Amino acid sequence: MKKRTIKFSLLIAITIGLFITACSNDEWDKHYNNTDVVLSNQSLSEIINNETDLTIFHRLMEISGYDKLLSSSQTFTVWAPLDTDSAWRANFQAFTLQSAVITTADSLKIAKVVGNHISRFSYTTSGLDSQRLYLLCNKITDFKLINNKAYFGKIPLGIDINIPAKNGVLHKINGYSPYVPSHWEYLMTAPKGSGLSSGLDSITDYFNSLIIEDDYGKIVNTFFRDYAKLDDDDSTYTFIALNNHAWAMAIQKALPYHRIYNDTKGMQRIYSQKAIISDLFFSRVADPAGLDSIISVNKTVFHDVNNLFVGATKVKSSNGPMFIVDSLRMKAQDSWHKKIVVEAERNTYGRNNISSDLFTRSYNGSTFKVSNGSYVFLKSTGSAGATKAMLSLNIPNVLSAKYNLYVVFVPEAIENATTPLPVKAEVRVYYRAANGRVPSTTPNLKLTGIAVPKDVMLKKLIGTITFPWCSMYLKGNPSSLDVKVEIENIVSISEESHKTYKRDLRVDCVILEPVE
Repeated sequence: MKKRTIKFSLLIAITIGLFITACSNDEWDKHYNNTDVVLSNQSLSEIINNETDLTIFHRLMEISGYDKLLSSSQTFTVWAPLDTDSAWRANFQAFTLQSAVITTADSLKIAKVVGNHISRFSYTTSGLDSQRLYLLCNKITDFKLINNKAYFGKIPLGIDINIPAKNGVLHKINGYSPYVPSHWEYLMTAPKGSGLSSGLDSITDYFNSLIIEDDYGKIVNTFFRDYAKLDDDDSTYTFIALNNHAWAMAIQKALPYHRIYNDTKGMQRIYSQKAIISDLFFSRVADPAGLDSIISVNKTVFHDVNNLFVGATKVKSSNGPMFIVDSLRMKAQDSWHKKIVVEAERNTYGRNNISSDLFTRSYNGSTFKVSNGSYVFLKSTGSAGATKAMLSLNIPNVLSAKYNLYVVFVPEAIENATTPLPVKAEVRVYYRAANGRVPSTTPNLKLTGIAVPKDVMLKKLIGTITFPWCSMYLKGNPSSLDVKVEIENIVSISEESHKTYKRDLRVDCVILEPVE
């Protein structure tokens, strides 16, 4: 894949004509006349031009080019703000009452505001209950009745409603609907910060770096795909936005957890950035205030909710609240330094069995607490004392940090409640040492003589390990992993023949629990 950063200026370098005609589709016009509107011989543009109390709205239509669109044969409904609304006049009279030079930036801004009052299709108040509207500026609002009065969003309609045109319907409203940017729009248009402690330049630049060109020449925003659709008004997010100071401090905090051996491609910083943003987005949360817990899109649960937002500046976006913070108030152990659980029955990250036949067993009972409801059973096939049933598992996404490493053993009683026998086991752990070497025969850590009970589950601490290097899983490539755990039954043939131990092996999972 060829990666290329797409500058925001390129993304908005689009003509106003394209902006207002992008949604054109002949199929939509088939819905025209699906109401009881009496048609007129004038277009919406002509009618609005002739209304003396809509002069501001018409002037903005001319500036933005919407007057041409509303003269076309396509079908629209317009909710036009009356000139008499003081807020409407205060915000836009400079553009309508004097012949100033209008810049492209002004025109784009005005196009968004005007488009925020126009929808495709014909919508009248006849039979109205509640209608979800998709506006031409890509925003969403409601057209509904409240106590027998029609509202466009939160704005009541005026006296003049259901005014027919040959290409749609006009309603006059007592107020206007300000264009509220989405999270993404806010970030991409926010002023550059002066100095380290202000502005959102750092996080915005990183988000933009995730816009790439794929192998087919198509521009793909991998941030939207992998994290959160912050541009989508049909989704609601609470978003923690790190200012420049918070971003810099968070990077320094995350870097030690992501040390990469022989890091020639700057992967330590890349992994650190991914770790930082992984828990900044909370889907379907309109406001976290008062919540006991909150779950990120990365499925991380935070219980100390208020602490996350201490000292934050709240910004209202069209798709949820944004909280701009000057520090990332998440402990590593609460976010990226997570518990790792590798289920023995899954071969996702690479698994091998030696001197044994491997079977996956399901368990639905309540006597034994088997994670994920499954485990592996290794039936010994070795006939010599030196050949023992052994399971080898690769461990993914281990950070350069401290963990307690456990192996969870399953007793024979889960299958044989009548005459179960215990097991003796040995666990060996291999990982890249500080000198960069990965041992092949001599393990970095070994615990032998583990007594596995015959009738109870055993979660055995193998040891506390501080891994010097990060070992991240590259999808589809288990060989990219440096951490491996071997679990072996060390019962001799003689011990089995005397029916004191079994040479088989049952393993539930391997667990790495973070230690701060």
